[in-house]
Order: sequence, then C-alpha cells, then structure tokens
Amino acid sequence: EPDHDGNLRWFAGALAKASDQRVERAVATLSARGRLTDVEVLDGFGVQGSVDRHPVRVGSPQWIGFEAEPTIWTTVGVEVDGRRLGSITVADDVRPDLVRDIGRLRALGLDLVLVSADSEERTRHVAQLAGIETVHVTDDAASVVRELAQSGRQVATAGLAPDGSEVLALTTTAGDRSTIVVDDCSPARVADAITLGRTTAGRIRRARTVAAVLGVAGLMLAATGFGGPVAAA
Repeated sequence: EPDHDGNLRWFAGALAKASDQRVERAVATLSARGRLTDVEVLDGFGVQGSVDRHPVRVGSPQWIGFEAEPTIWTTVGVEVDGRRLGSITVADDVRPDLVRDIGRLRALGLDLVLVSADSEERTRHVAQLAGIETVHVTDDAASVVRELAQSGRQVATAGLAPDGSEVLALTTTAGDRSTIVVDDCSPARVADAITLGRTTAGRIRRARTVAAVLGVAGLMLAATGFGGPVAAA
C-alpha cells in the first residue's frame, strides 16, 4: 500500500508512547502523539489500545502472530485493525560524536571499560562502535568496580541509577565512594568534568604551595628578628 510505511510508523509510535519500556520508548520516536484510548501494557507481550479509534497492538512477534528473522536485536510486530501491518527492529546505536569523545577520555590517561547487562553480542557490538576494547557482560557492575579498585585503581563510573537518574561516581582504592546526580553523563560531559576537576585541584595545590612558602619565609624572618607581622603568615 502507498502509505504502508507511514502507517506502520504512525500507529506503532503513537501507541508506544503509552509504555515506559526501553524498546517501546525507541519505537515511540517514530511518530507524533495520537489520541489513545483503552491502553493496556502487558508484561512480556507488548502494549495494546486504540489510536484515533483504530485498535493497535505493538509487541513480540509471537503475540502478533508471525516469526521474526533471527537477529541480535529486538523485533516487534505491529497490528492495526486486526491485521498485521509489519514489523520494526530496534537496535542499539551510538552518538555520531562518541568516538571523538572516547578519544578525549583516553587523552586524559583513562583506561575505558564498558559494563552492560545486555547480551554478549549486543554489548561487544556497541563497544566496537565506540572503540572500547575491554567489556564486562554482567548485571553486577558494582563487583567490576570493586575488582578494579582492589587492583589499585581509582574508578570513575557514569551510568544510570536504579531510579533512572544519571549518576557520576568515584571509587577510591580504599573503597570509599562518592556520587553525584547529573543531567547528562555522556562521555563529552564526563571529559569536561574530569578536565575541570583536575584544573581546579591543580590550582588548589599551587595555592597551598604558595601559602606554605610564605609561611616558611615568615618564620625565617621572625627567627632573624625581622619578622614583625609577617611571622603570622
């Protein structure tokens, strides 16, 4: 049909806006909002409801009634008005400027590690796109951080907290951990934060050195009888 692809995107995207699941959030970017009624999110299947009075289902191919082509990514079926309209495959991609930002982090002397609870194939695919060689596929990222810290490294992490907020954290070799919530923990912002932190720390160290030199000079002057008020430095 002439409008087949447009209808597929419109109905699937409009209905998917009713779900907060990762795959549906991606599908939701394919269209603007429609008028939704009778929406129901079914765990393990998908989401169903009416879009502008048309009954729609978006979810697992088996639920919609067809076999999807084998792929490492996630394919969802789309049914409109009781008939299968098509399918949409959702895949992980990286930001166009990610490789450049990864290069900035490496230039700061950092060893980069990608930790993911996704599948081995998907994780390594994304790591390859990003230019990251070391990969840990686990749902226990904290254990990876502990192992790195115990090996004598200070470990900075950037990612999502359980509540969905974006978090930057630093774990020292002693096991101490400090965390801040940020509005964007992309590699570019992480590189900016590390650069700013090092610059600020350098200025503080230089200021302390100057203060220490002044203090020593004041004590020397006081010891030779020329100190006066300077001895209080």
